[in-house]
Amino acid sequence: MHSRPILAHLPVYEPPSLNGKRPPFMYTQFADYLAQVFCLERPRHLVDPRTRWNGPKFFEKKVLLFECVTEAYWAQRLPDWNGRKQYELLNLPHGEDGVDNERAKEAETLVQGVLSLSSTMKVWHGLVTAGREHLAEIWDNPDHHDADIRPGTFAAYLREASETFEQTKELVPLKIPVIEKALLRAGITEVVR
Repeated sequence: MHSRPILAHLPVYEPPSLNGKRPPFMYTQFADYLAQVFCLERPRHLVDPRTRWNGPKFFEKKVLLFECVTEAYWAQRLPDWNGRKQYELLNLPHGEDGVDNERAKEAETLVQGVLSLSSTMKVWHGLVTAGREHLAEIWDNPDHHDADIRPGTFAAYLREASETFEQTKELVPLKIPVIEKALLRAGITEVVR
């Protein structure tokens, strides 16, 4: 997708590093994995004089966006995008004495963080990268078919709470500035070189 002529004019977006290191995947993999974002960026940065489409103005006035890491990926961010660690924390017994207190505190922090800070929990398969597991892959394994609902675990607690918990935090809209060098005056499907 990243090299399609209709999207090739968009600026290169590198994902932010959480640990100061380059991500374990190539930009092309990332761009193709997030193709829907690039397909959103074109109309956001497009001004079509013929149809009078003004993407920057439309997005400013009519599109509601939220900061994605907090609102959807908090469950991945807290354990440093480590799906195996997510699985282990959510698989711990909830509310039992005698469990590893540090791990139980970490699991409680994960669940409470998702419930209080996120509007959703995206369970993703992620980019295929060597040595990295994702929670969805682990839960898809037949050996773990009930791990997300196993009674008495933090996963079951999170699932139950997600149905009954009433979040009171205010959702703050995200305003994304237009990237001036990406502003495009063309037709919606016109290829620009």
